[in-house]
Parts: sequence; C-alpha cells; structure tokens
Amino acid sequence: MKGQLKTSTLGLMLVIPLILIFIFARIVTSTDTKAPRAIHGVLDLCNWNFQQDGIIKLNGEWEFYWRQLLTYHDFQANNNKAEFVKVPNVWNTYHHNGHFLPGQGYATYRLKIKLRDLDSQMGLKLSTMSTSYRLMINDEKMTDNGKVGISPENYSPQYRPNVVFFKPNNSKEIEIIVQITNFTYARGGFWSPIYLGTEAQVITLQSENRQRESFLIGVLFIMALYHIAIFGLQRRYRFHAELYFVFIMLLFILRIISSGEYAILQFYPGLDIKWLVFLKYATIYWCVPALALFMRKLYPEEYSPIMGTIVFAIAAVLTLIALATPIGFYTQYTLWIEIISLATGLYYLYAAWLAAIRKRTGALLLFSTIIFASGAFILEALYNWNIFHTRYDENVFPIVGLVFIFVQSFILAQRSSTAFANVDSLSKKLLSLDKLKDEFLANTSHELRTPLHGIINITESILQNAATSLPPQHQKNLALVIASGKRLAYLVNDILDYEKLKHGDIQLYKKPVNVRPVVAMVLEVSKYIAFAKPVCFNNTIPPDLPGILADEERFTQIVYNLLGNAVKFTTAGTITISARQIDEFIEISVSDTGIGIPEEKIVTIFESFEQLNPTSTTDQNGTGLGLSITKHLVESHGGKIWVQSVPGEGSTFTFTMPVSAAESEQPVNPSSSYYYPVSPNPLLEITAENVDHEFIILLVDDDYINLQVLTNILTTEKYGTLTVNDGRAALAVLAQNKMIDLVILDVMLPELSGYELCQKVREEYSLFELPVLMMTAQNSPNGMLTGFAAGANDFVSKPFDSSELKARIKTLLYLKKSVNQAIQAELAFLHAQIKPHFLYNALNTIVSFCWTDAEKAGQLLLALSDYLRGTFNFNNMKSLVSLEEELELVQAYITLEKARFEEKLTCQLEIAVSSDTMVPTMMIQPIVENAIKHGILPKEQGGAVIISVTRQESNIHITVTDDGVGIPPEKLAGILAGSIDKSVGLTNINRRMKRLYGHGIEIISKVNIGTMVGITIPAGKEV
Repeated sequence: MKGQLKTSTLGLMLVIPLILIFIFARIVTSTDTKAPRAIHGVLDLCNWNFQQDGIIKLNGEWEFYWRQLLTYHDFQANNNKAEFVKVPNVWNTYHHNGHFLPGQGYATYRLKIKLRDLDSQMGLKLSTMSTSYRLMINDEKMTDNGKVGISPENYSPQYRPNVVFFKPNNSKEIEIIVQITNFTYARGGFWSPIYLGTEAQVITLQSENRQRESFLIGVLFIMALYHIAIFGLQRRYRFHAELYFVFIMLLFILRIISSGEYAILQFYPGLDIKWLVFLKYATIYWCVPALALFMRKLYPEEYSPIMGTIVFAIAAVLTLIALATPIGFYTQYTLWIEIISLATGLYYLYAAWLAAIRKRTGALLLFSTIIFASGAFILEALYNWNIFHTRYDENVFPIVGLVFIFVQSFILAQRSSTAFANVDSLSKKLLSLDKLKDEFLANTSHELRTPLHGIINITESILQNAATSLPPQHQKNLALVIASGKRLAYLVNDILDYEKLKHGDIQLYKKPVNVRPVVAMVLEVSKYIAFAKPVCFNNTIPPDLPGILADEERFTQIVYNLLGNAVKFTTAGTITISARQIDEFIEISVSDTGIGIPEEKIVTIFESFEQLNPTSTTDQNGTGLGLSITKHLVESHGGKIWVQSVPGEGSTFTFTMPVSAAESEQPVNPSSSYYYPVSPNPLLEITAENVDHEFIILLVDDDYINLQVLTNILTTEKYGTLTVNDGRAALAVLAQNKMIDLVILDVMLPELSGYELCQKVREEYSLFELPVLMMTAQNSPNGMLTGFAAGANDFVSKPFDSSELKARIKTLLYLKKSVNQAIQAELAFLHAQIKPHFLYNALNTIVSFCWTDAEKAGQLLLALSDYLRGTFNFNNMKSLVSLEEELELVQAYITLEKARFEEKLTCQLEIAVSSDTMVPTMMIQPIVENAIKHGILPKEQGGAVIISVTRQESNIHITVTDDGVGIPPEKLAGILAGSIDKSVGLTNINRRMKRLYGHGIEIISKVNIGTMVGITIPAGKEV
C-alpha cells in the first residue's frame, strides 16, 4: 500500500541494528581469554611475552583493605587481613561486614605480579580513579593524583590520566599498591583498568588514545563548521536542524575532551575537578534536548513539541542543580538521569518509526541508527548500574557517537539533495510556465489589438461626423472612450514590446522626426489621464529644435510612458517637458513636482516589473514595464536615459536621441508653448435642477474616467452626485454638505487612502448615519477585513457590474432611510408622551396659587406653556436641538415640580459649554424627571438634582446626579438589559443612545446615597 513500508523492510530495520548491537556488546563486554587474570591478589605473568603478546590489563582479583591506607612495610608486617575484590570496579558494589560500601571513604588495593626475568624498562598506563590515588611499586612511590587522606580536610581530588615507568631489575615478583581516597564523587574506587607493558607499548597506547580523540574532535569540528556554513548561506530558506545538529556535535566534542585522556587538561592544566565533572555531566544533560530539537525540525509531524519542552526544562533544572550543589550530591542520581534519557530515547525511536512508516526522507536510516545508539547507551548505563563490572574503553562510546553523527549528516545531505532536486524541477516547470505565459500574453495582446483599434476608430468617426448633433455630455463621454481606449492600446503595446525585447525582435524604422508636435499630441492624450488632478502640463520645447533620427511610433511610446509615469506620481503641481541640443544629440527631459523616488529605488527603477511602491495607498499600480521598455527603446536608438530625483520634491527623467541630418517631415508649430491647465478637484455642484433628488451620493476616486462612469450610472437612477478626486477634498465636502446620503470611495487614493478616509468618516458618522461603499481592484479577504474594520458597510470589486453596483447602492440607501424613519417615529413617540396625571397635578398647583399668589400662578402658567410647547412641537422632529432649547424644557418641568413640592426639591445647573451646542432632543428632560420622581420624591426629606454639561476633548458629557434613594443592583441590571421600565425612562434612553452612537448610558447608583446618569455624545455631531 502507498505510504506503508513492506514487511521485509521493517524486518531489516530491526534485525540489522540488533545484530550490530550484539556484535558491539560482545566486543566491549568480553574479556581476553588469552590474557591471564589476577587470582586472590596474584597475577602470574611468567609465561607472558610482552614483545609477542603485547600489553596487558591488570584485571582480576586484587587484595582490598577498606578504610586503611597501607604501605609496602605495613604488608611486610603481615598483620592485615585481606579481602579480594574484582578490579576494575567501584567499591559501592563491594560487601563489607554484610553491607554495601558507601561511595565516599578510603582504601588500599594490592596486586602481586610474578614475572620472568625482565631487565627492560616497563610502564604502567593509568586512567582516572575516584577521586585521588597514590601508586607504589614495592616500597617505591611511583606517582600520585591529587592527595590521599583519611578525611576531607587532608585530602584533595584530581582527575588526570598518567603513565609511570619502572625497571624490574630481573625481579621475580613485584607488588603494586594503590591507595585511593574519595570524599567527592558519589562512587569511589578503582574504576578504570591499569595497563602493563614495555615503555614503548605504554607510550604507543597513550599516543594512540590521544590521536584517536584528536581525530574525532577534528572530524566533528570540521563537520560543525560545514553545517554552520550551510546554515549561514541559506539566508532565505534556513533549515534550523543544521544549527541544532551543530549543537549536538559540539556536545560530543566537549564529551570527548572531558573524558578518556582528558584533552582539556592540556590547555587548562589547573582546571578544578568540579568543572571537569560538571562538563562531563552537562554534555549528558543537554544531548537529549539537543536531539529533541533536531528531530522536531526533521520530522515536525511525528515529534511532539511538548516532549522537547519537557526535556529542555529537565536539562535546565539539572544544570542549575549541578552548578549549585557539590559533586557528590548530583552524581548520586546518575541512575535516574539515565532512566530519563533511556525513556526519551524510546520516544525518539517511536517518532523515527512513525516517520519511517510514512516514508519521510532519511527516517529509515535514522530509526536503525537510534536502535544502534540506544544499544550502546544501554551498555553504558548497565555499567553505571554495576551489572557489567568490566568496563570497555571510554573511547568506544565517542566512536558510536561519531557513527551517529555521520548518519545524521548523511540524512541532512540527503534532505538538501532532495530540496535541490525539487528546486531544479520547480525551476524547469517555472521556465516552462513562463514560456506559456509569454505565449499567452502575446496571443492575447494580438487578439486585443484588432477590436481595440476598431473601438477607437469607430468612436473617433462618430465624434467627428456627428459632433454637431450630439449633446455636449455625449461628446464628452465619447472623448473619454477614445482616451481610455488609447490608454489600453499603449498597455497592450507595452506587453507586446516586452515579449519582443525578451527575444530581440524589436525593429526600428528610423526617419527624421520633429519632436515638438509629437510631444503636443501625447500631451493631448495625457491631459485626460490627469483630468481629475490639479496638474498643469507645460511644453517648453523650442520651435527651432532640430529633428531627431528615430522611429516615430517608438519615440511617441517613449514620451507617453514618461508622461504617464509623471502623471501617476504627481498629485498636484506641474509637469514640464523640455529639450535642448547637446552636440550630436537632443536631450529631452520630463520633470514633475510629484512624490519623488527614494535613493535606493533609483538603481532598479528601469528594471522589468519594478514599481516605485506597490503597497502605497496612492493609485500607483501598473505593470512595471513602462520604464524598462522605455530604457530599451532609448538605447536601441543609440541614446541614454537617466533620472534625478529628490523625495517629496519631484523627479526629472532625461533621455537623448541622435540629431537627424535631414529635415524632418513634420511641420514645426510656431506656437511658443502648449499649456494645458486642468481645473482642480471638479465638483458636480447640486444645482436647482437636482435639489429634488431623494438621495445625494458623494463619489471619491482619483481616476476621472471612473468618476464619469459612476456619474453616468447613477444619473440613470435619478441620484444626485458630488465628485472629488482625493480623501481630503471628500472630508471638506462632508463638512460643508449635510445632505449626503452615501459615500462611494476607491480604496487607492492619493494622500489619504480609502481606509483612512473611511476611519475619518466613522469618527463623525455611524454605520447607519452615513453608509460607505468601497471599491477595490484587489478582491482579497484581507483587504475586505481591513475595510470593514475601518468602517465600510459594503464592498464592490472593480471592474464592477452596473446592475450589482445599483443593487448595493439601493440597499445601503434604503437601510439609511429605514433607520431615519425609525428614529423619527421614536421622536414622535417621545414628544407624545405626556402623562394626564402630570397635567392634572400641574393645573391643581396653578389653581391653588391663583388664590394665594397670582404672580406666582402666572409664572407657572408660562412654565406649563413652555413645557407643553416643547413637548407637542411635532413640526420640529430634529434629533438634535440646541442645549438652550433642551434646557428650557427641563427648567419648565423643574419649575412646575418645585411649585408642588417646594423646599423638598432643589435643582442646580452647571453648564460649561456654549448654549448653542447641539444635544439629542428629549434626552435630558426624561432623565431629570426620572431622578425627581424615583430618586428625590420617595425620600422623606427630599433632595437635590445637579445637571452638568461639560466638554471632554471631542465629546460632550452630560450628567444628571441626585442624592435620592438610589437604585437596587438587581433593578439597575434590569434597566440596562431592557427588562424593566418599558415606558419613557432610562431603558428607552439607553436604547436610543446605543442606536445613535453605538454605546448606552452610564448609571452609577448606591441605595440611600443617590444616582448618577451620564451620557456622552460627539461634539458637533448631527444625527
């Protein structure tokens, strides 16, 4: 089945590494059956020929004396009882008096060696012992490592491999006595073998060990440098597994130099044992997370990132513990570290298994390698668990690591090779697709040319033959059709020329050409392009300028491209074209006062598909071919082209053409200059003819043709239109015209983008108050999300279908109309809410004053008249009224209520804004009425109401505060939720605020203390 490995393949994945593990285990755990071993403290080498049989390990049973540091003379007294132990081994595994020995303590080892007559120089090769020792041969001290002692105070540890040389002098027997002390490490004793051989053999063994380690270090270091270089060169598509692999190799290097021959001591002889042991253990701690990161990058789908995080955290904790605690503390947990490492290795094995089953690159090889490496690790762990008491040479495990490193390098190389092969395949496909694209563009462009020129020619003939019988507006529309067709024709020609330039097929038909008339003709076309911009064209080419030798069509194309580029990047200002003769060339310049070109872009501006700023908010999109084609055409004529620019001030493109020796065929126009002024920001003012339009729409686009097309479409629907060509002009129109019902704007606008303009509109108008319809040529989800976030109501893609556009416009207009009708209906409802009992109480109060205070009764009658006039004024249904009008209604109501309740009610006004400030109608009075009726009057001693109106930045903040009975929390929640107070109260006002401004009222209340009701509205806002 596809994606699955065959059973035979899976079998090989398991069998081959298991066979290697078995072979490796036999090598490292077996003993040399030929070599004699010590028995009961005696090693018989009488039949051992060092020259033929080679060097020998002094392994076997040694005499052992716990907690005694004995010398040769002590043994001669023969007063010491010996125990026999296997060497090499740590004494933690020895039984003494029925118990295992502790890791820390001191002891003496003795071995008697029987020799044949030897008179040559002999040597001993010693590795490290835990953790200090003194070696004596007979009664002569040969060497020591650190300082042995019977207490931590008179002892010092040291790790340093050593060799010693001695001469038996034909002795039949020698005694080797080794005193060992350990108060540092978790395990102590004689844990490495001693080698005995001739001086040359011992020196050779030491040299071979060092050479082996140097070779491993060199290989790993070179491989690390190689992978660092690969990582550095892959700037764009960096494969971070390379970096993690380098980290693994550096850990292996550190492991090698901190074990075996301890190569690090050759560079730092005085390095403390604390750092030697820490370095050795740190390589174990960090090898696991490094491998986790490496595998995560190799096979992200099979390897969980959580596992990587866990092992990384464990390594960090173990490192901190090793730094903060003594050696004896953290080395006693070696077993647990190895268990964690083994468990992690099993997970690696599982992930590699999954990757192999799914046929990931190199996974099969990685799986087999992990099995092999895990087997070697298990053998190492078994030694630490004291299951294998004969330890193999420490240099074997780095060799296993080297095998692992080589395999992983092969996997990385395989992945790189696959990646390069994929890139090569994709490159060939892209070249093929590029060729198909070129053919498609060429064929499409050729197919477009015929109907396009037909449209232009037919339209020109209609405009010329029927000009007198057509209305001016129709003539204008036909002229726009011609200009748009010519723009498209130039674009089609650019595409065709690009294809010809790629294949060197451009042919020039040179003849004498008069520069000035050609420029004048191109300016006529260009002025339509810039019609909606306040741009002036100035042709300052002198009439007596000599002609040039050029292909007239190509020269026209050069001028058109440069003028079109100037128009594109000039929002307002002047575009000037000038020329002068310099020696045998005519130098022609096109200068503009546009945005200019950044210095870093000047170098690449003439390259194909290079655009000044494709992400700009101005209308700068295009093919990016114009300037590239222009450069090739100029150079094809034997000229040069260059640009000078200052960002923010403008640019000048200059090119040269050879002077014609013959007279040009075109007549010279005697006019001194052509000057084409364009009216700034043409606005279609709402005339008396279209005042009766039900809806007025503001159109914002910097392309005049688009504006004209939109105007023509909307005119058929009897909509009134206003048109502007940039965002700032649109904001000015909105500030002056409050009758606008809809804004249609292009996303790409100069100075202020469509998104920014929409955000400015939303600062003043809600989604329902003034809908915004955006037009965009890039119909992408991200662009739409950005537009909706800016406050757009809807989108329409360009080029748009007129039916779709009309439907979307109608939906938005009738949505606004429906909201306005709902608001007007609610205002009518508010104005109609006069409770009969309020009139009854007010009239009774006035009648009572007629008998006691006629003047007071007259004032109350006037107050009631003001209140009723403000409440029943159905002719004024504006949603906003002046603050003065609203406060008149409030004061009339308060006057009537104070007349009824006298000293029980007081009112205070704190007005800090102008009286003509616009506020929502019928908004303050209902809040005041609620404060008096439900806050003050239920309170026996009465209270006060404070009405405050202040300005906070761009907002008006209105608060009504009372010191009444307050509102219980459960009732307050019901008011804001709309489940309480169905009449004209706080619930209704809260709903109105949300509808008008998008947020509700603010209520802060405490029972028996009072209530504050606040509303915030934009200053100068009309709903």
